[in-house]
Formats: sequence, structure tokens, C-alpha cells
Amino acid sequence: MLAGWALAVATSLVLLRLGRQTVAPATTGASADAPPRPLLWWFLANLLIFSPAQWENWLWGIGVQNFMPMFWTALAILAAASSGRDTAKLALVVAGAALATWSSGNGMLAWGLAGGVLLWAPTGREFLARRRLVLALLAAVGVAAALYCVGLNPPNHRGAQPYDSTLAAKLHYTLLFAGSPFAFALNTRPALVATGLGAAFHLLLAACAARFLQVWLRDRDIALCRRTLPWFAVAGFTVGSSLIAAWARAGLGAEQAIASHYVTFALYLPAALIPLVPALKPWLLFRRCADTDEQAAASRTAPIAATIGATTLVLLSLAALEPALLTSKDTWQSRRQVRAAALLSTVLPGHPFIANSVFPDAALVQRIAAGLDDIGYLRPRLIRSSAASALAATNPPPAENCGQLERAWEIAPGEIAFAGWTALPSPDRQADLVLLCVADAQGAPQIVEIAPVGSPRPDKTAALGDAAATCGWAQRAPIGTFLGRQTPATVTAWAFDAEHRELFPLAGTVTLGR
Repeated sequence: MLAGWALAVATSLVLLRLGRQTVAPATTGASADAPPRPLLWWFLANLLIFSPAQWENWLWGIGVQNFMPMFWTALAILAAASSGRDTAKLALVVAGAALATWSSGNGMLAWGLAGGVLLWAPTGREFLARRRLVLALLAAVGVAAALYCVGLNPPNHRGAQPYDSTLAAKLHYTLLFAGSPFAFALNTRPALVATGLGAAFHLLLAACAARFLQVWLRDRDIALCRRTLPWFAVAGFTVGSSLIAAWARAGLGAEQAIASHYVTFALYLPAALIPLVPALKPWLLFRRCADTDEQAAASRTAPIAATIGATTLVLLSLAALEPALLTSKDTWQSRRQVRAAALLSTVLPGHPFIANSVFPDAALVQRIAAGLDDIGYLRPRLIRSSAASALAATNPPPAENCGQLERAWEIAPGEIAFAGWTALPSPDRQADLVLLCVADAQGAPQIVEIAPVGSPRPDKTAALGDAAATCGWAQRAPIGTFLGRQTPATVTAWAFDAEHRELFPLAGTVTLGR
């Protein structure tokens, strides 16, 4: 997770450097050799790069692989757009693209995006003059593709059909994908918002592309083309990623495209439009000629368009903030429950909660967790004893302060349910799980069941405040789970703090089998 954050920071700095090389001076009437000042653009881009809307990657260890491809791709684009020697730029592009390739599947886009910036030439004659560079890059692509395929195995989708979708579904998926950074910004259906914004972003990009061709082929403004081409490559990362995802995932349903972990790929389309729109001025696409009056009108229109665009981006980013933070809190709680379940995989092998929350194959979870614990990778360590006393906190607060096992009832023949509430002594954290225990022959409580925490208890709001929204717990289980050790059985409940590997007793007991 820390590495993912560091990669996001590094990507932001790489794009800042790219902006200094390519973004035009912001001051009206600045001289041609005035240094670029893209800090306003960088501020707006950072609203996207560090958006909480990608909460799933911020709070997911494996999310680091989703931050990698754009970092290496951005480095390769930066190298391709630099003013160094062609051989040095080629070496840096190949290195960046290769690293992007082995980070995530869409990292392969780096070859075409950075390679396009490197090889672009305003005329066919100049392009032919670079034929050795073209051949060298194609050779590198071939070697990388061959090495990538060594030992490559098809993924196991466990019965799902992610590739099975129509062309219309795939196209809709790409729109949803592009609009995902702001899907939850408005108080309406997220899919509808994402579709509309995704379509708007693609239309703006298409208008900028058409304007680029006009500037290149009609106006012959090669300097402007060179400045804006790298940003088309940045936008192309999102467009290419959406096409790859649509091909490989649209069969899972169009709304899967607004999953939070895709925001990390999708945000670079609006980020690239920030410098592209004011530089290319797509509203001039249908002008008849480049006369002085039209140029003056364009100069007056550009600040207005920039202000409207920047204001819209800021408002959408602010609107998307609250839902992302609320979902982040839920995800944080869920991740902690997953870790707690993994720590209990040896004590409760094959438990359904472990299969549902950690991995469908509970036996595999048990084996891998034990192996990771043997090499000291799990923190805290794996729980290997069912004795609750081994995990009991040294100086726990009164049991009624930590929660209560309030009731138990038979919900079906041979099946019983328990319910209550819980709160850890630490005010900023709630219990990860509640563990139900049965006293053995010596009266020592033994862990036999898991109860997830997270249901609302509005009746506890006065005592617990916001924590009451998630302090409730309930669990149903076969009654034999509790009567298998001893009859009658005394059931107790304990709040589990997986962060510190501690148990806190809750008030209340239930006696079964009298």
C-alpha cells in the first residue's frame, strides 16, 4: 500500500516534468521562449491522480500493480518527448515499456503510446529517415512479446464468462470505464453518470484529435503538434485500457466497469484533456481561415473555456469525495475482517466465513496462511490455538463497555442464532470480528464460531456516536457446533482486535442443552 502511494507520487512528478516540457506559457502575451508554467494544470491533475475514488487500490495491497503500468508508461512517454539523442530515447522507451509490460496487462500499451511519440514525424520523408529507429523498436516489441508468452497460462474464471458480450455491451463498457472517476459524484445512478461523462470525455478527445490533424496538415504548426502529442499518449492509456477491459470483462456486466480499481486507469483521460483542450482549442475546428480577428476571438474564448473546465473538474472531484471516503471506511473494515478470518484459518479450518471472505478454497487459505506464518510474513502471527484465554487482553475494560451477547434463539430445527453489539476500547476502531466460545470441561472458553461485525445499532448512538452505525453483530450456526464439546454448553462472546491479536470479553452468556 505504501509502495502504491509512492508510485502515485512518482507518476504525478513525471507528469509535472512532462508538463514543463510541453504545456504552453499561461501568461497572455508571454514571449515564445518563456518557461512553461503548468502548476495550475498540475494541481487539477492531482485532484484526479490522488482521488479517493480509487479507494480499492489505496486499501488493497495488490493494488500496487495497478499503479505501476502508468508510472512506467509515463516515464517512457517523457523519454520519447525529451530533446535527447534518438538512441538514448529509444533505450529509455524500451526500458519503460518493458517494465510496464510486466506490471499489468494494460502495461503493453506503453509500446504503442511511447513509441508513437518517439517515431512521429511531420512528413513521410522524415519518418522514412527514422526507419532504423522503427526497426529497432519493432525488434524490441517482438522480443518482449516472445518472452511474455513463455509460461503464460490462461486465467481460471471459475465458471464466469467475462469474454461473452456483444459489441454494443463492449462499447458501453468503455464509456462507463472512462467516466468511472466521477461515477458516484452525483445523486443519481452511477452507471448513468459514468456513461454521460465517459461519452463527453471521448467526444472532447475526438475533437482534440481532429483539431490536431488540422493543425498538422493544414496550419503546419509542427511545434504545437509536438507539444500536444505526448498528452494524446497519456489519454491513450485510458482509451486502450478501457478497450482491453471491455474485451476481457464486459461479459461480467457493464457496471463492473465502474469498479474502484479501474479508476486508477481511467483518470488519465480527463487529466490529459486539461492541457489538450486549451492548447488545441477544439472550438476552432470549423473556422474558415486563420485570420487576425478569429485569433483574437480564440484568445478571448480560451480563458473562459479553461475556467469552465477547471471549475467543473473541481466540483466533480469535491462531489465524488464524500461517497469515496464512506466506501473507503467500509472497505477498511472489510479488509480487517478478511485478515482476522485468515488468522483464524487454522483454528476453524473450512469455516464458510473464511471461504466467503478470504478465498473460496478454505483449505488453500489454511495451507498458505500457515506457510506465510512459518516464514514470519503474517503480522500479527497466525492463531494456532482455540483457547480464548491465550488471546485475552491483559487489562480489559469492564465487559459491558466492550459490548454484549444480548440474545440467542432457535431459528430452525437444529439451528441457532446469536446477536449483540460490540465496541473496542480504542475509540477510532471497532472490533474486527466477534468470536463465540464454548467452555470446555475445565471451564476454559474455546473458539468455535465467527460472527462478522457491521450492522447498524441506532439504539447505541447516544453511547457510541458514529460507531453505532456498524457495532451490531449476528450469526447463525448449527446447534451442534456448540453442543459437540459438552452438554450443557456455556456460550460466551469476545470482541477480536486483529490488529493487536487480542480478545475482549463481552457481557452476557447463553447456556444451551439444559
